[in-house]
Amino acid sequence: MVDKDRDERLVGSQRAADLAADAPGDPVAEFIVGAVEAHPRDLVRAVTEKFGISRQAVHRKLSGLVRDELIQASGQTRSRRYAPGPVRKRIAVLKVTSGLDEYRSWTELVEPQLTGLPENVVSLCRYGVTEMLNNVVDHSESQEATVAIKRTPRSIELQVQDRGVGIFHKIKTECGLANEHEAILELAKGKLTTDPERHTGEGIFFSSRMFDDFTIESGTVVLLCLAGGETWLVEAREAEAGTFVSMQISPESRRTTQEVFERFASAKDGFSFDRTHLVVKLVEPEGSALVSRSQAKRILARLERFKEVILDFAGVESVTPAFADEIFRVFASTHPQVQLMPVNDNEQVRLMIRRAVSGREEQAQRGERGHRPS
Repeated sequence: MVDKDRDERLVGSQRAADLAADAPGDPVAEFIVGAVEAHPRDLVRAVTEKFGISRQAVHRKLSGLVRDELIQASGQTRSRRYAPGPVRKRIAVLKVTSGLDEYRSWTELVEPQLTGLPENVVSLCRYGVTEMLNNVVDHSESQEATVAIKRTPRSIELQVQDRGVGIFHKIKTECGLANEHEAILELAKGKLTTDPERHTGEGIFFSSRMFDDFTIESGTVVLLCLAGGETWLVEAREAEAGTFVSMQISPESRRTTQEVFERFASAKDGFSFDRTHLVVKLVEPEGSALVSRSQAKRILARLERFKEVILDFAGVESVTPAFADEIFRVFASTHPQVQLMPVNDNEQVRLMIRRAVSGREEQAQRGERGHRPS
């Protein structure tokens, strides 16, 4: 009788454990995904010993994880082997309060999913995630932030999403800009923040250059920064609330945070952020011609904060004399401390730039003659 009661209690306990294993968000799935590399042949035994659940419950959990591609299986019965799936994904919804610690969120949520990666890649991911979470807390006015991690042998993708006011709308409103495209242009320059007492405006600028692909979707606009900042694209989308940021990098990337910081420092012995790389086409992403001084002035806004400005004319077919004159004569004359460096300019653009530079040199010579003693 005693043995029968004991057996019934054991069966009841087993069923309770099995039901717990089937509940959403239980720790069994997390353990399996984390332990699959260490236990490719004895994964079932490792799980049953860890959680005290039946082999049948473990097999149900394994089948679900294989179906969701979080793990993969090969072989039959005794020769069954398990391995990490082509995609690992973990999502967490964080309550956004002033007390949300972005670094703790990184160490508890994201970093454990990136085991086995080179330290330089982990460091890049750490910078991106903590900066994006910090932006959500301080700027988004959202009550929640969703963090997701997708990992394959060829790519790491980190996602941070909120349901707040939207980054481009926030910049447009706070900085008094005409539209969200102007907000994108200002964001691409760097040193832009709507809260200067707490932020330097560097987080998105550097994050966009640290990753292979960096995407921001907000409002009616998608901003894509590709190849570590070499290519910038702007696309339209259906309006949605909030901001979605995706950051992708190869596990084999050799890029480092220090390398990126130094790339935008004119003095190589320090980390002073005084150089920027601006894609000129962002002023008119839909392809309108660059013809006016007002377009040039939108490009030039806040560039006096830098010592060196790389103006990337990739994709720009032509500019007018007025456009070039505003940048390379008027601005250059009034801000001699800023070095303007055009790159990827075609022959027509170079001709307009040379014309403006010649005008500046002639202006300087006239000024010198006018101040000579008689």
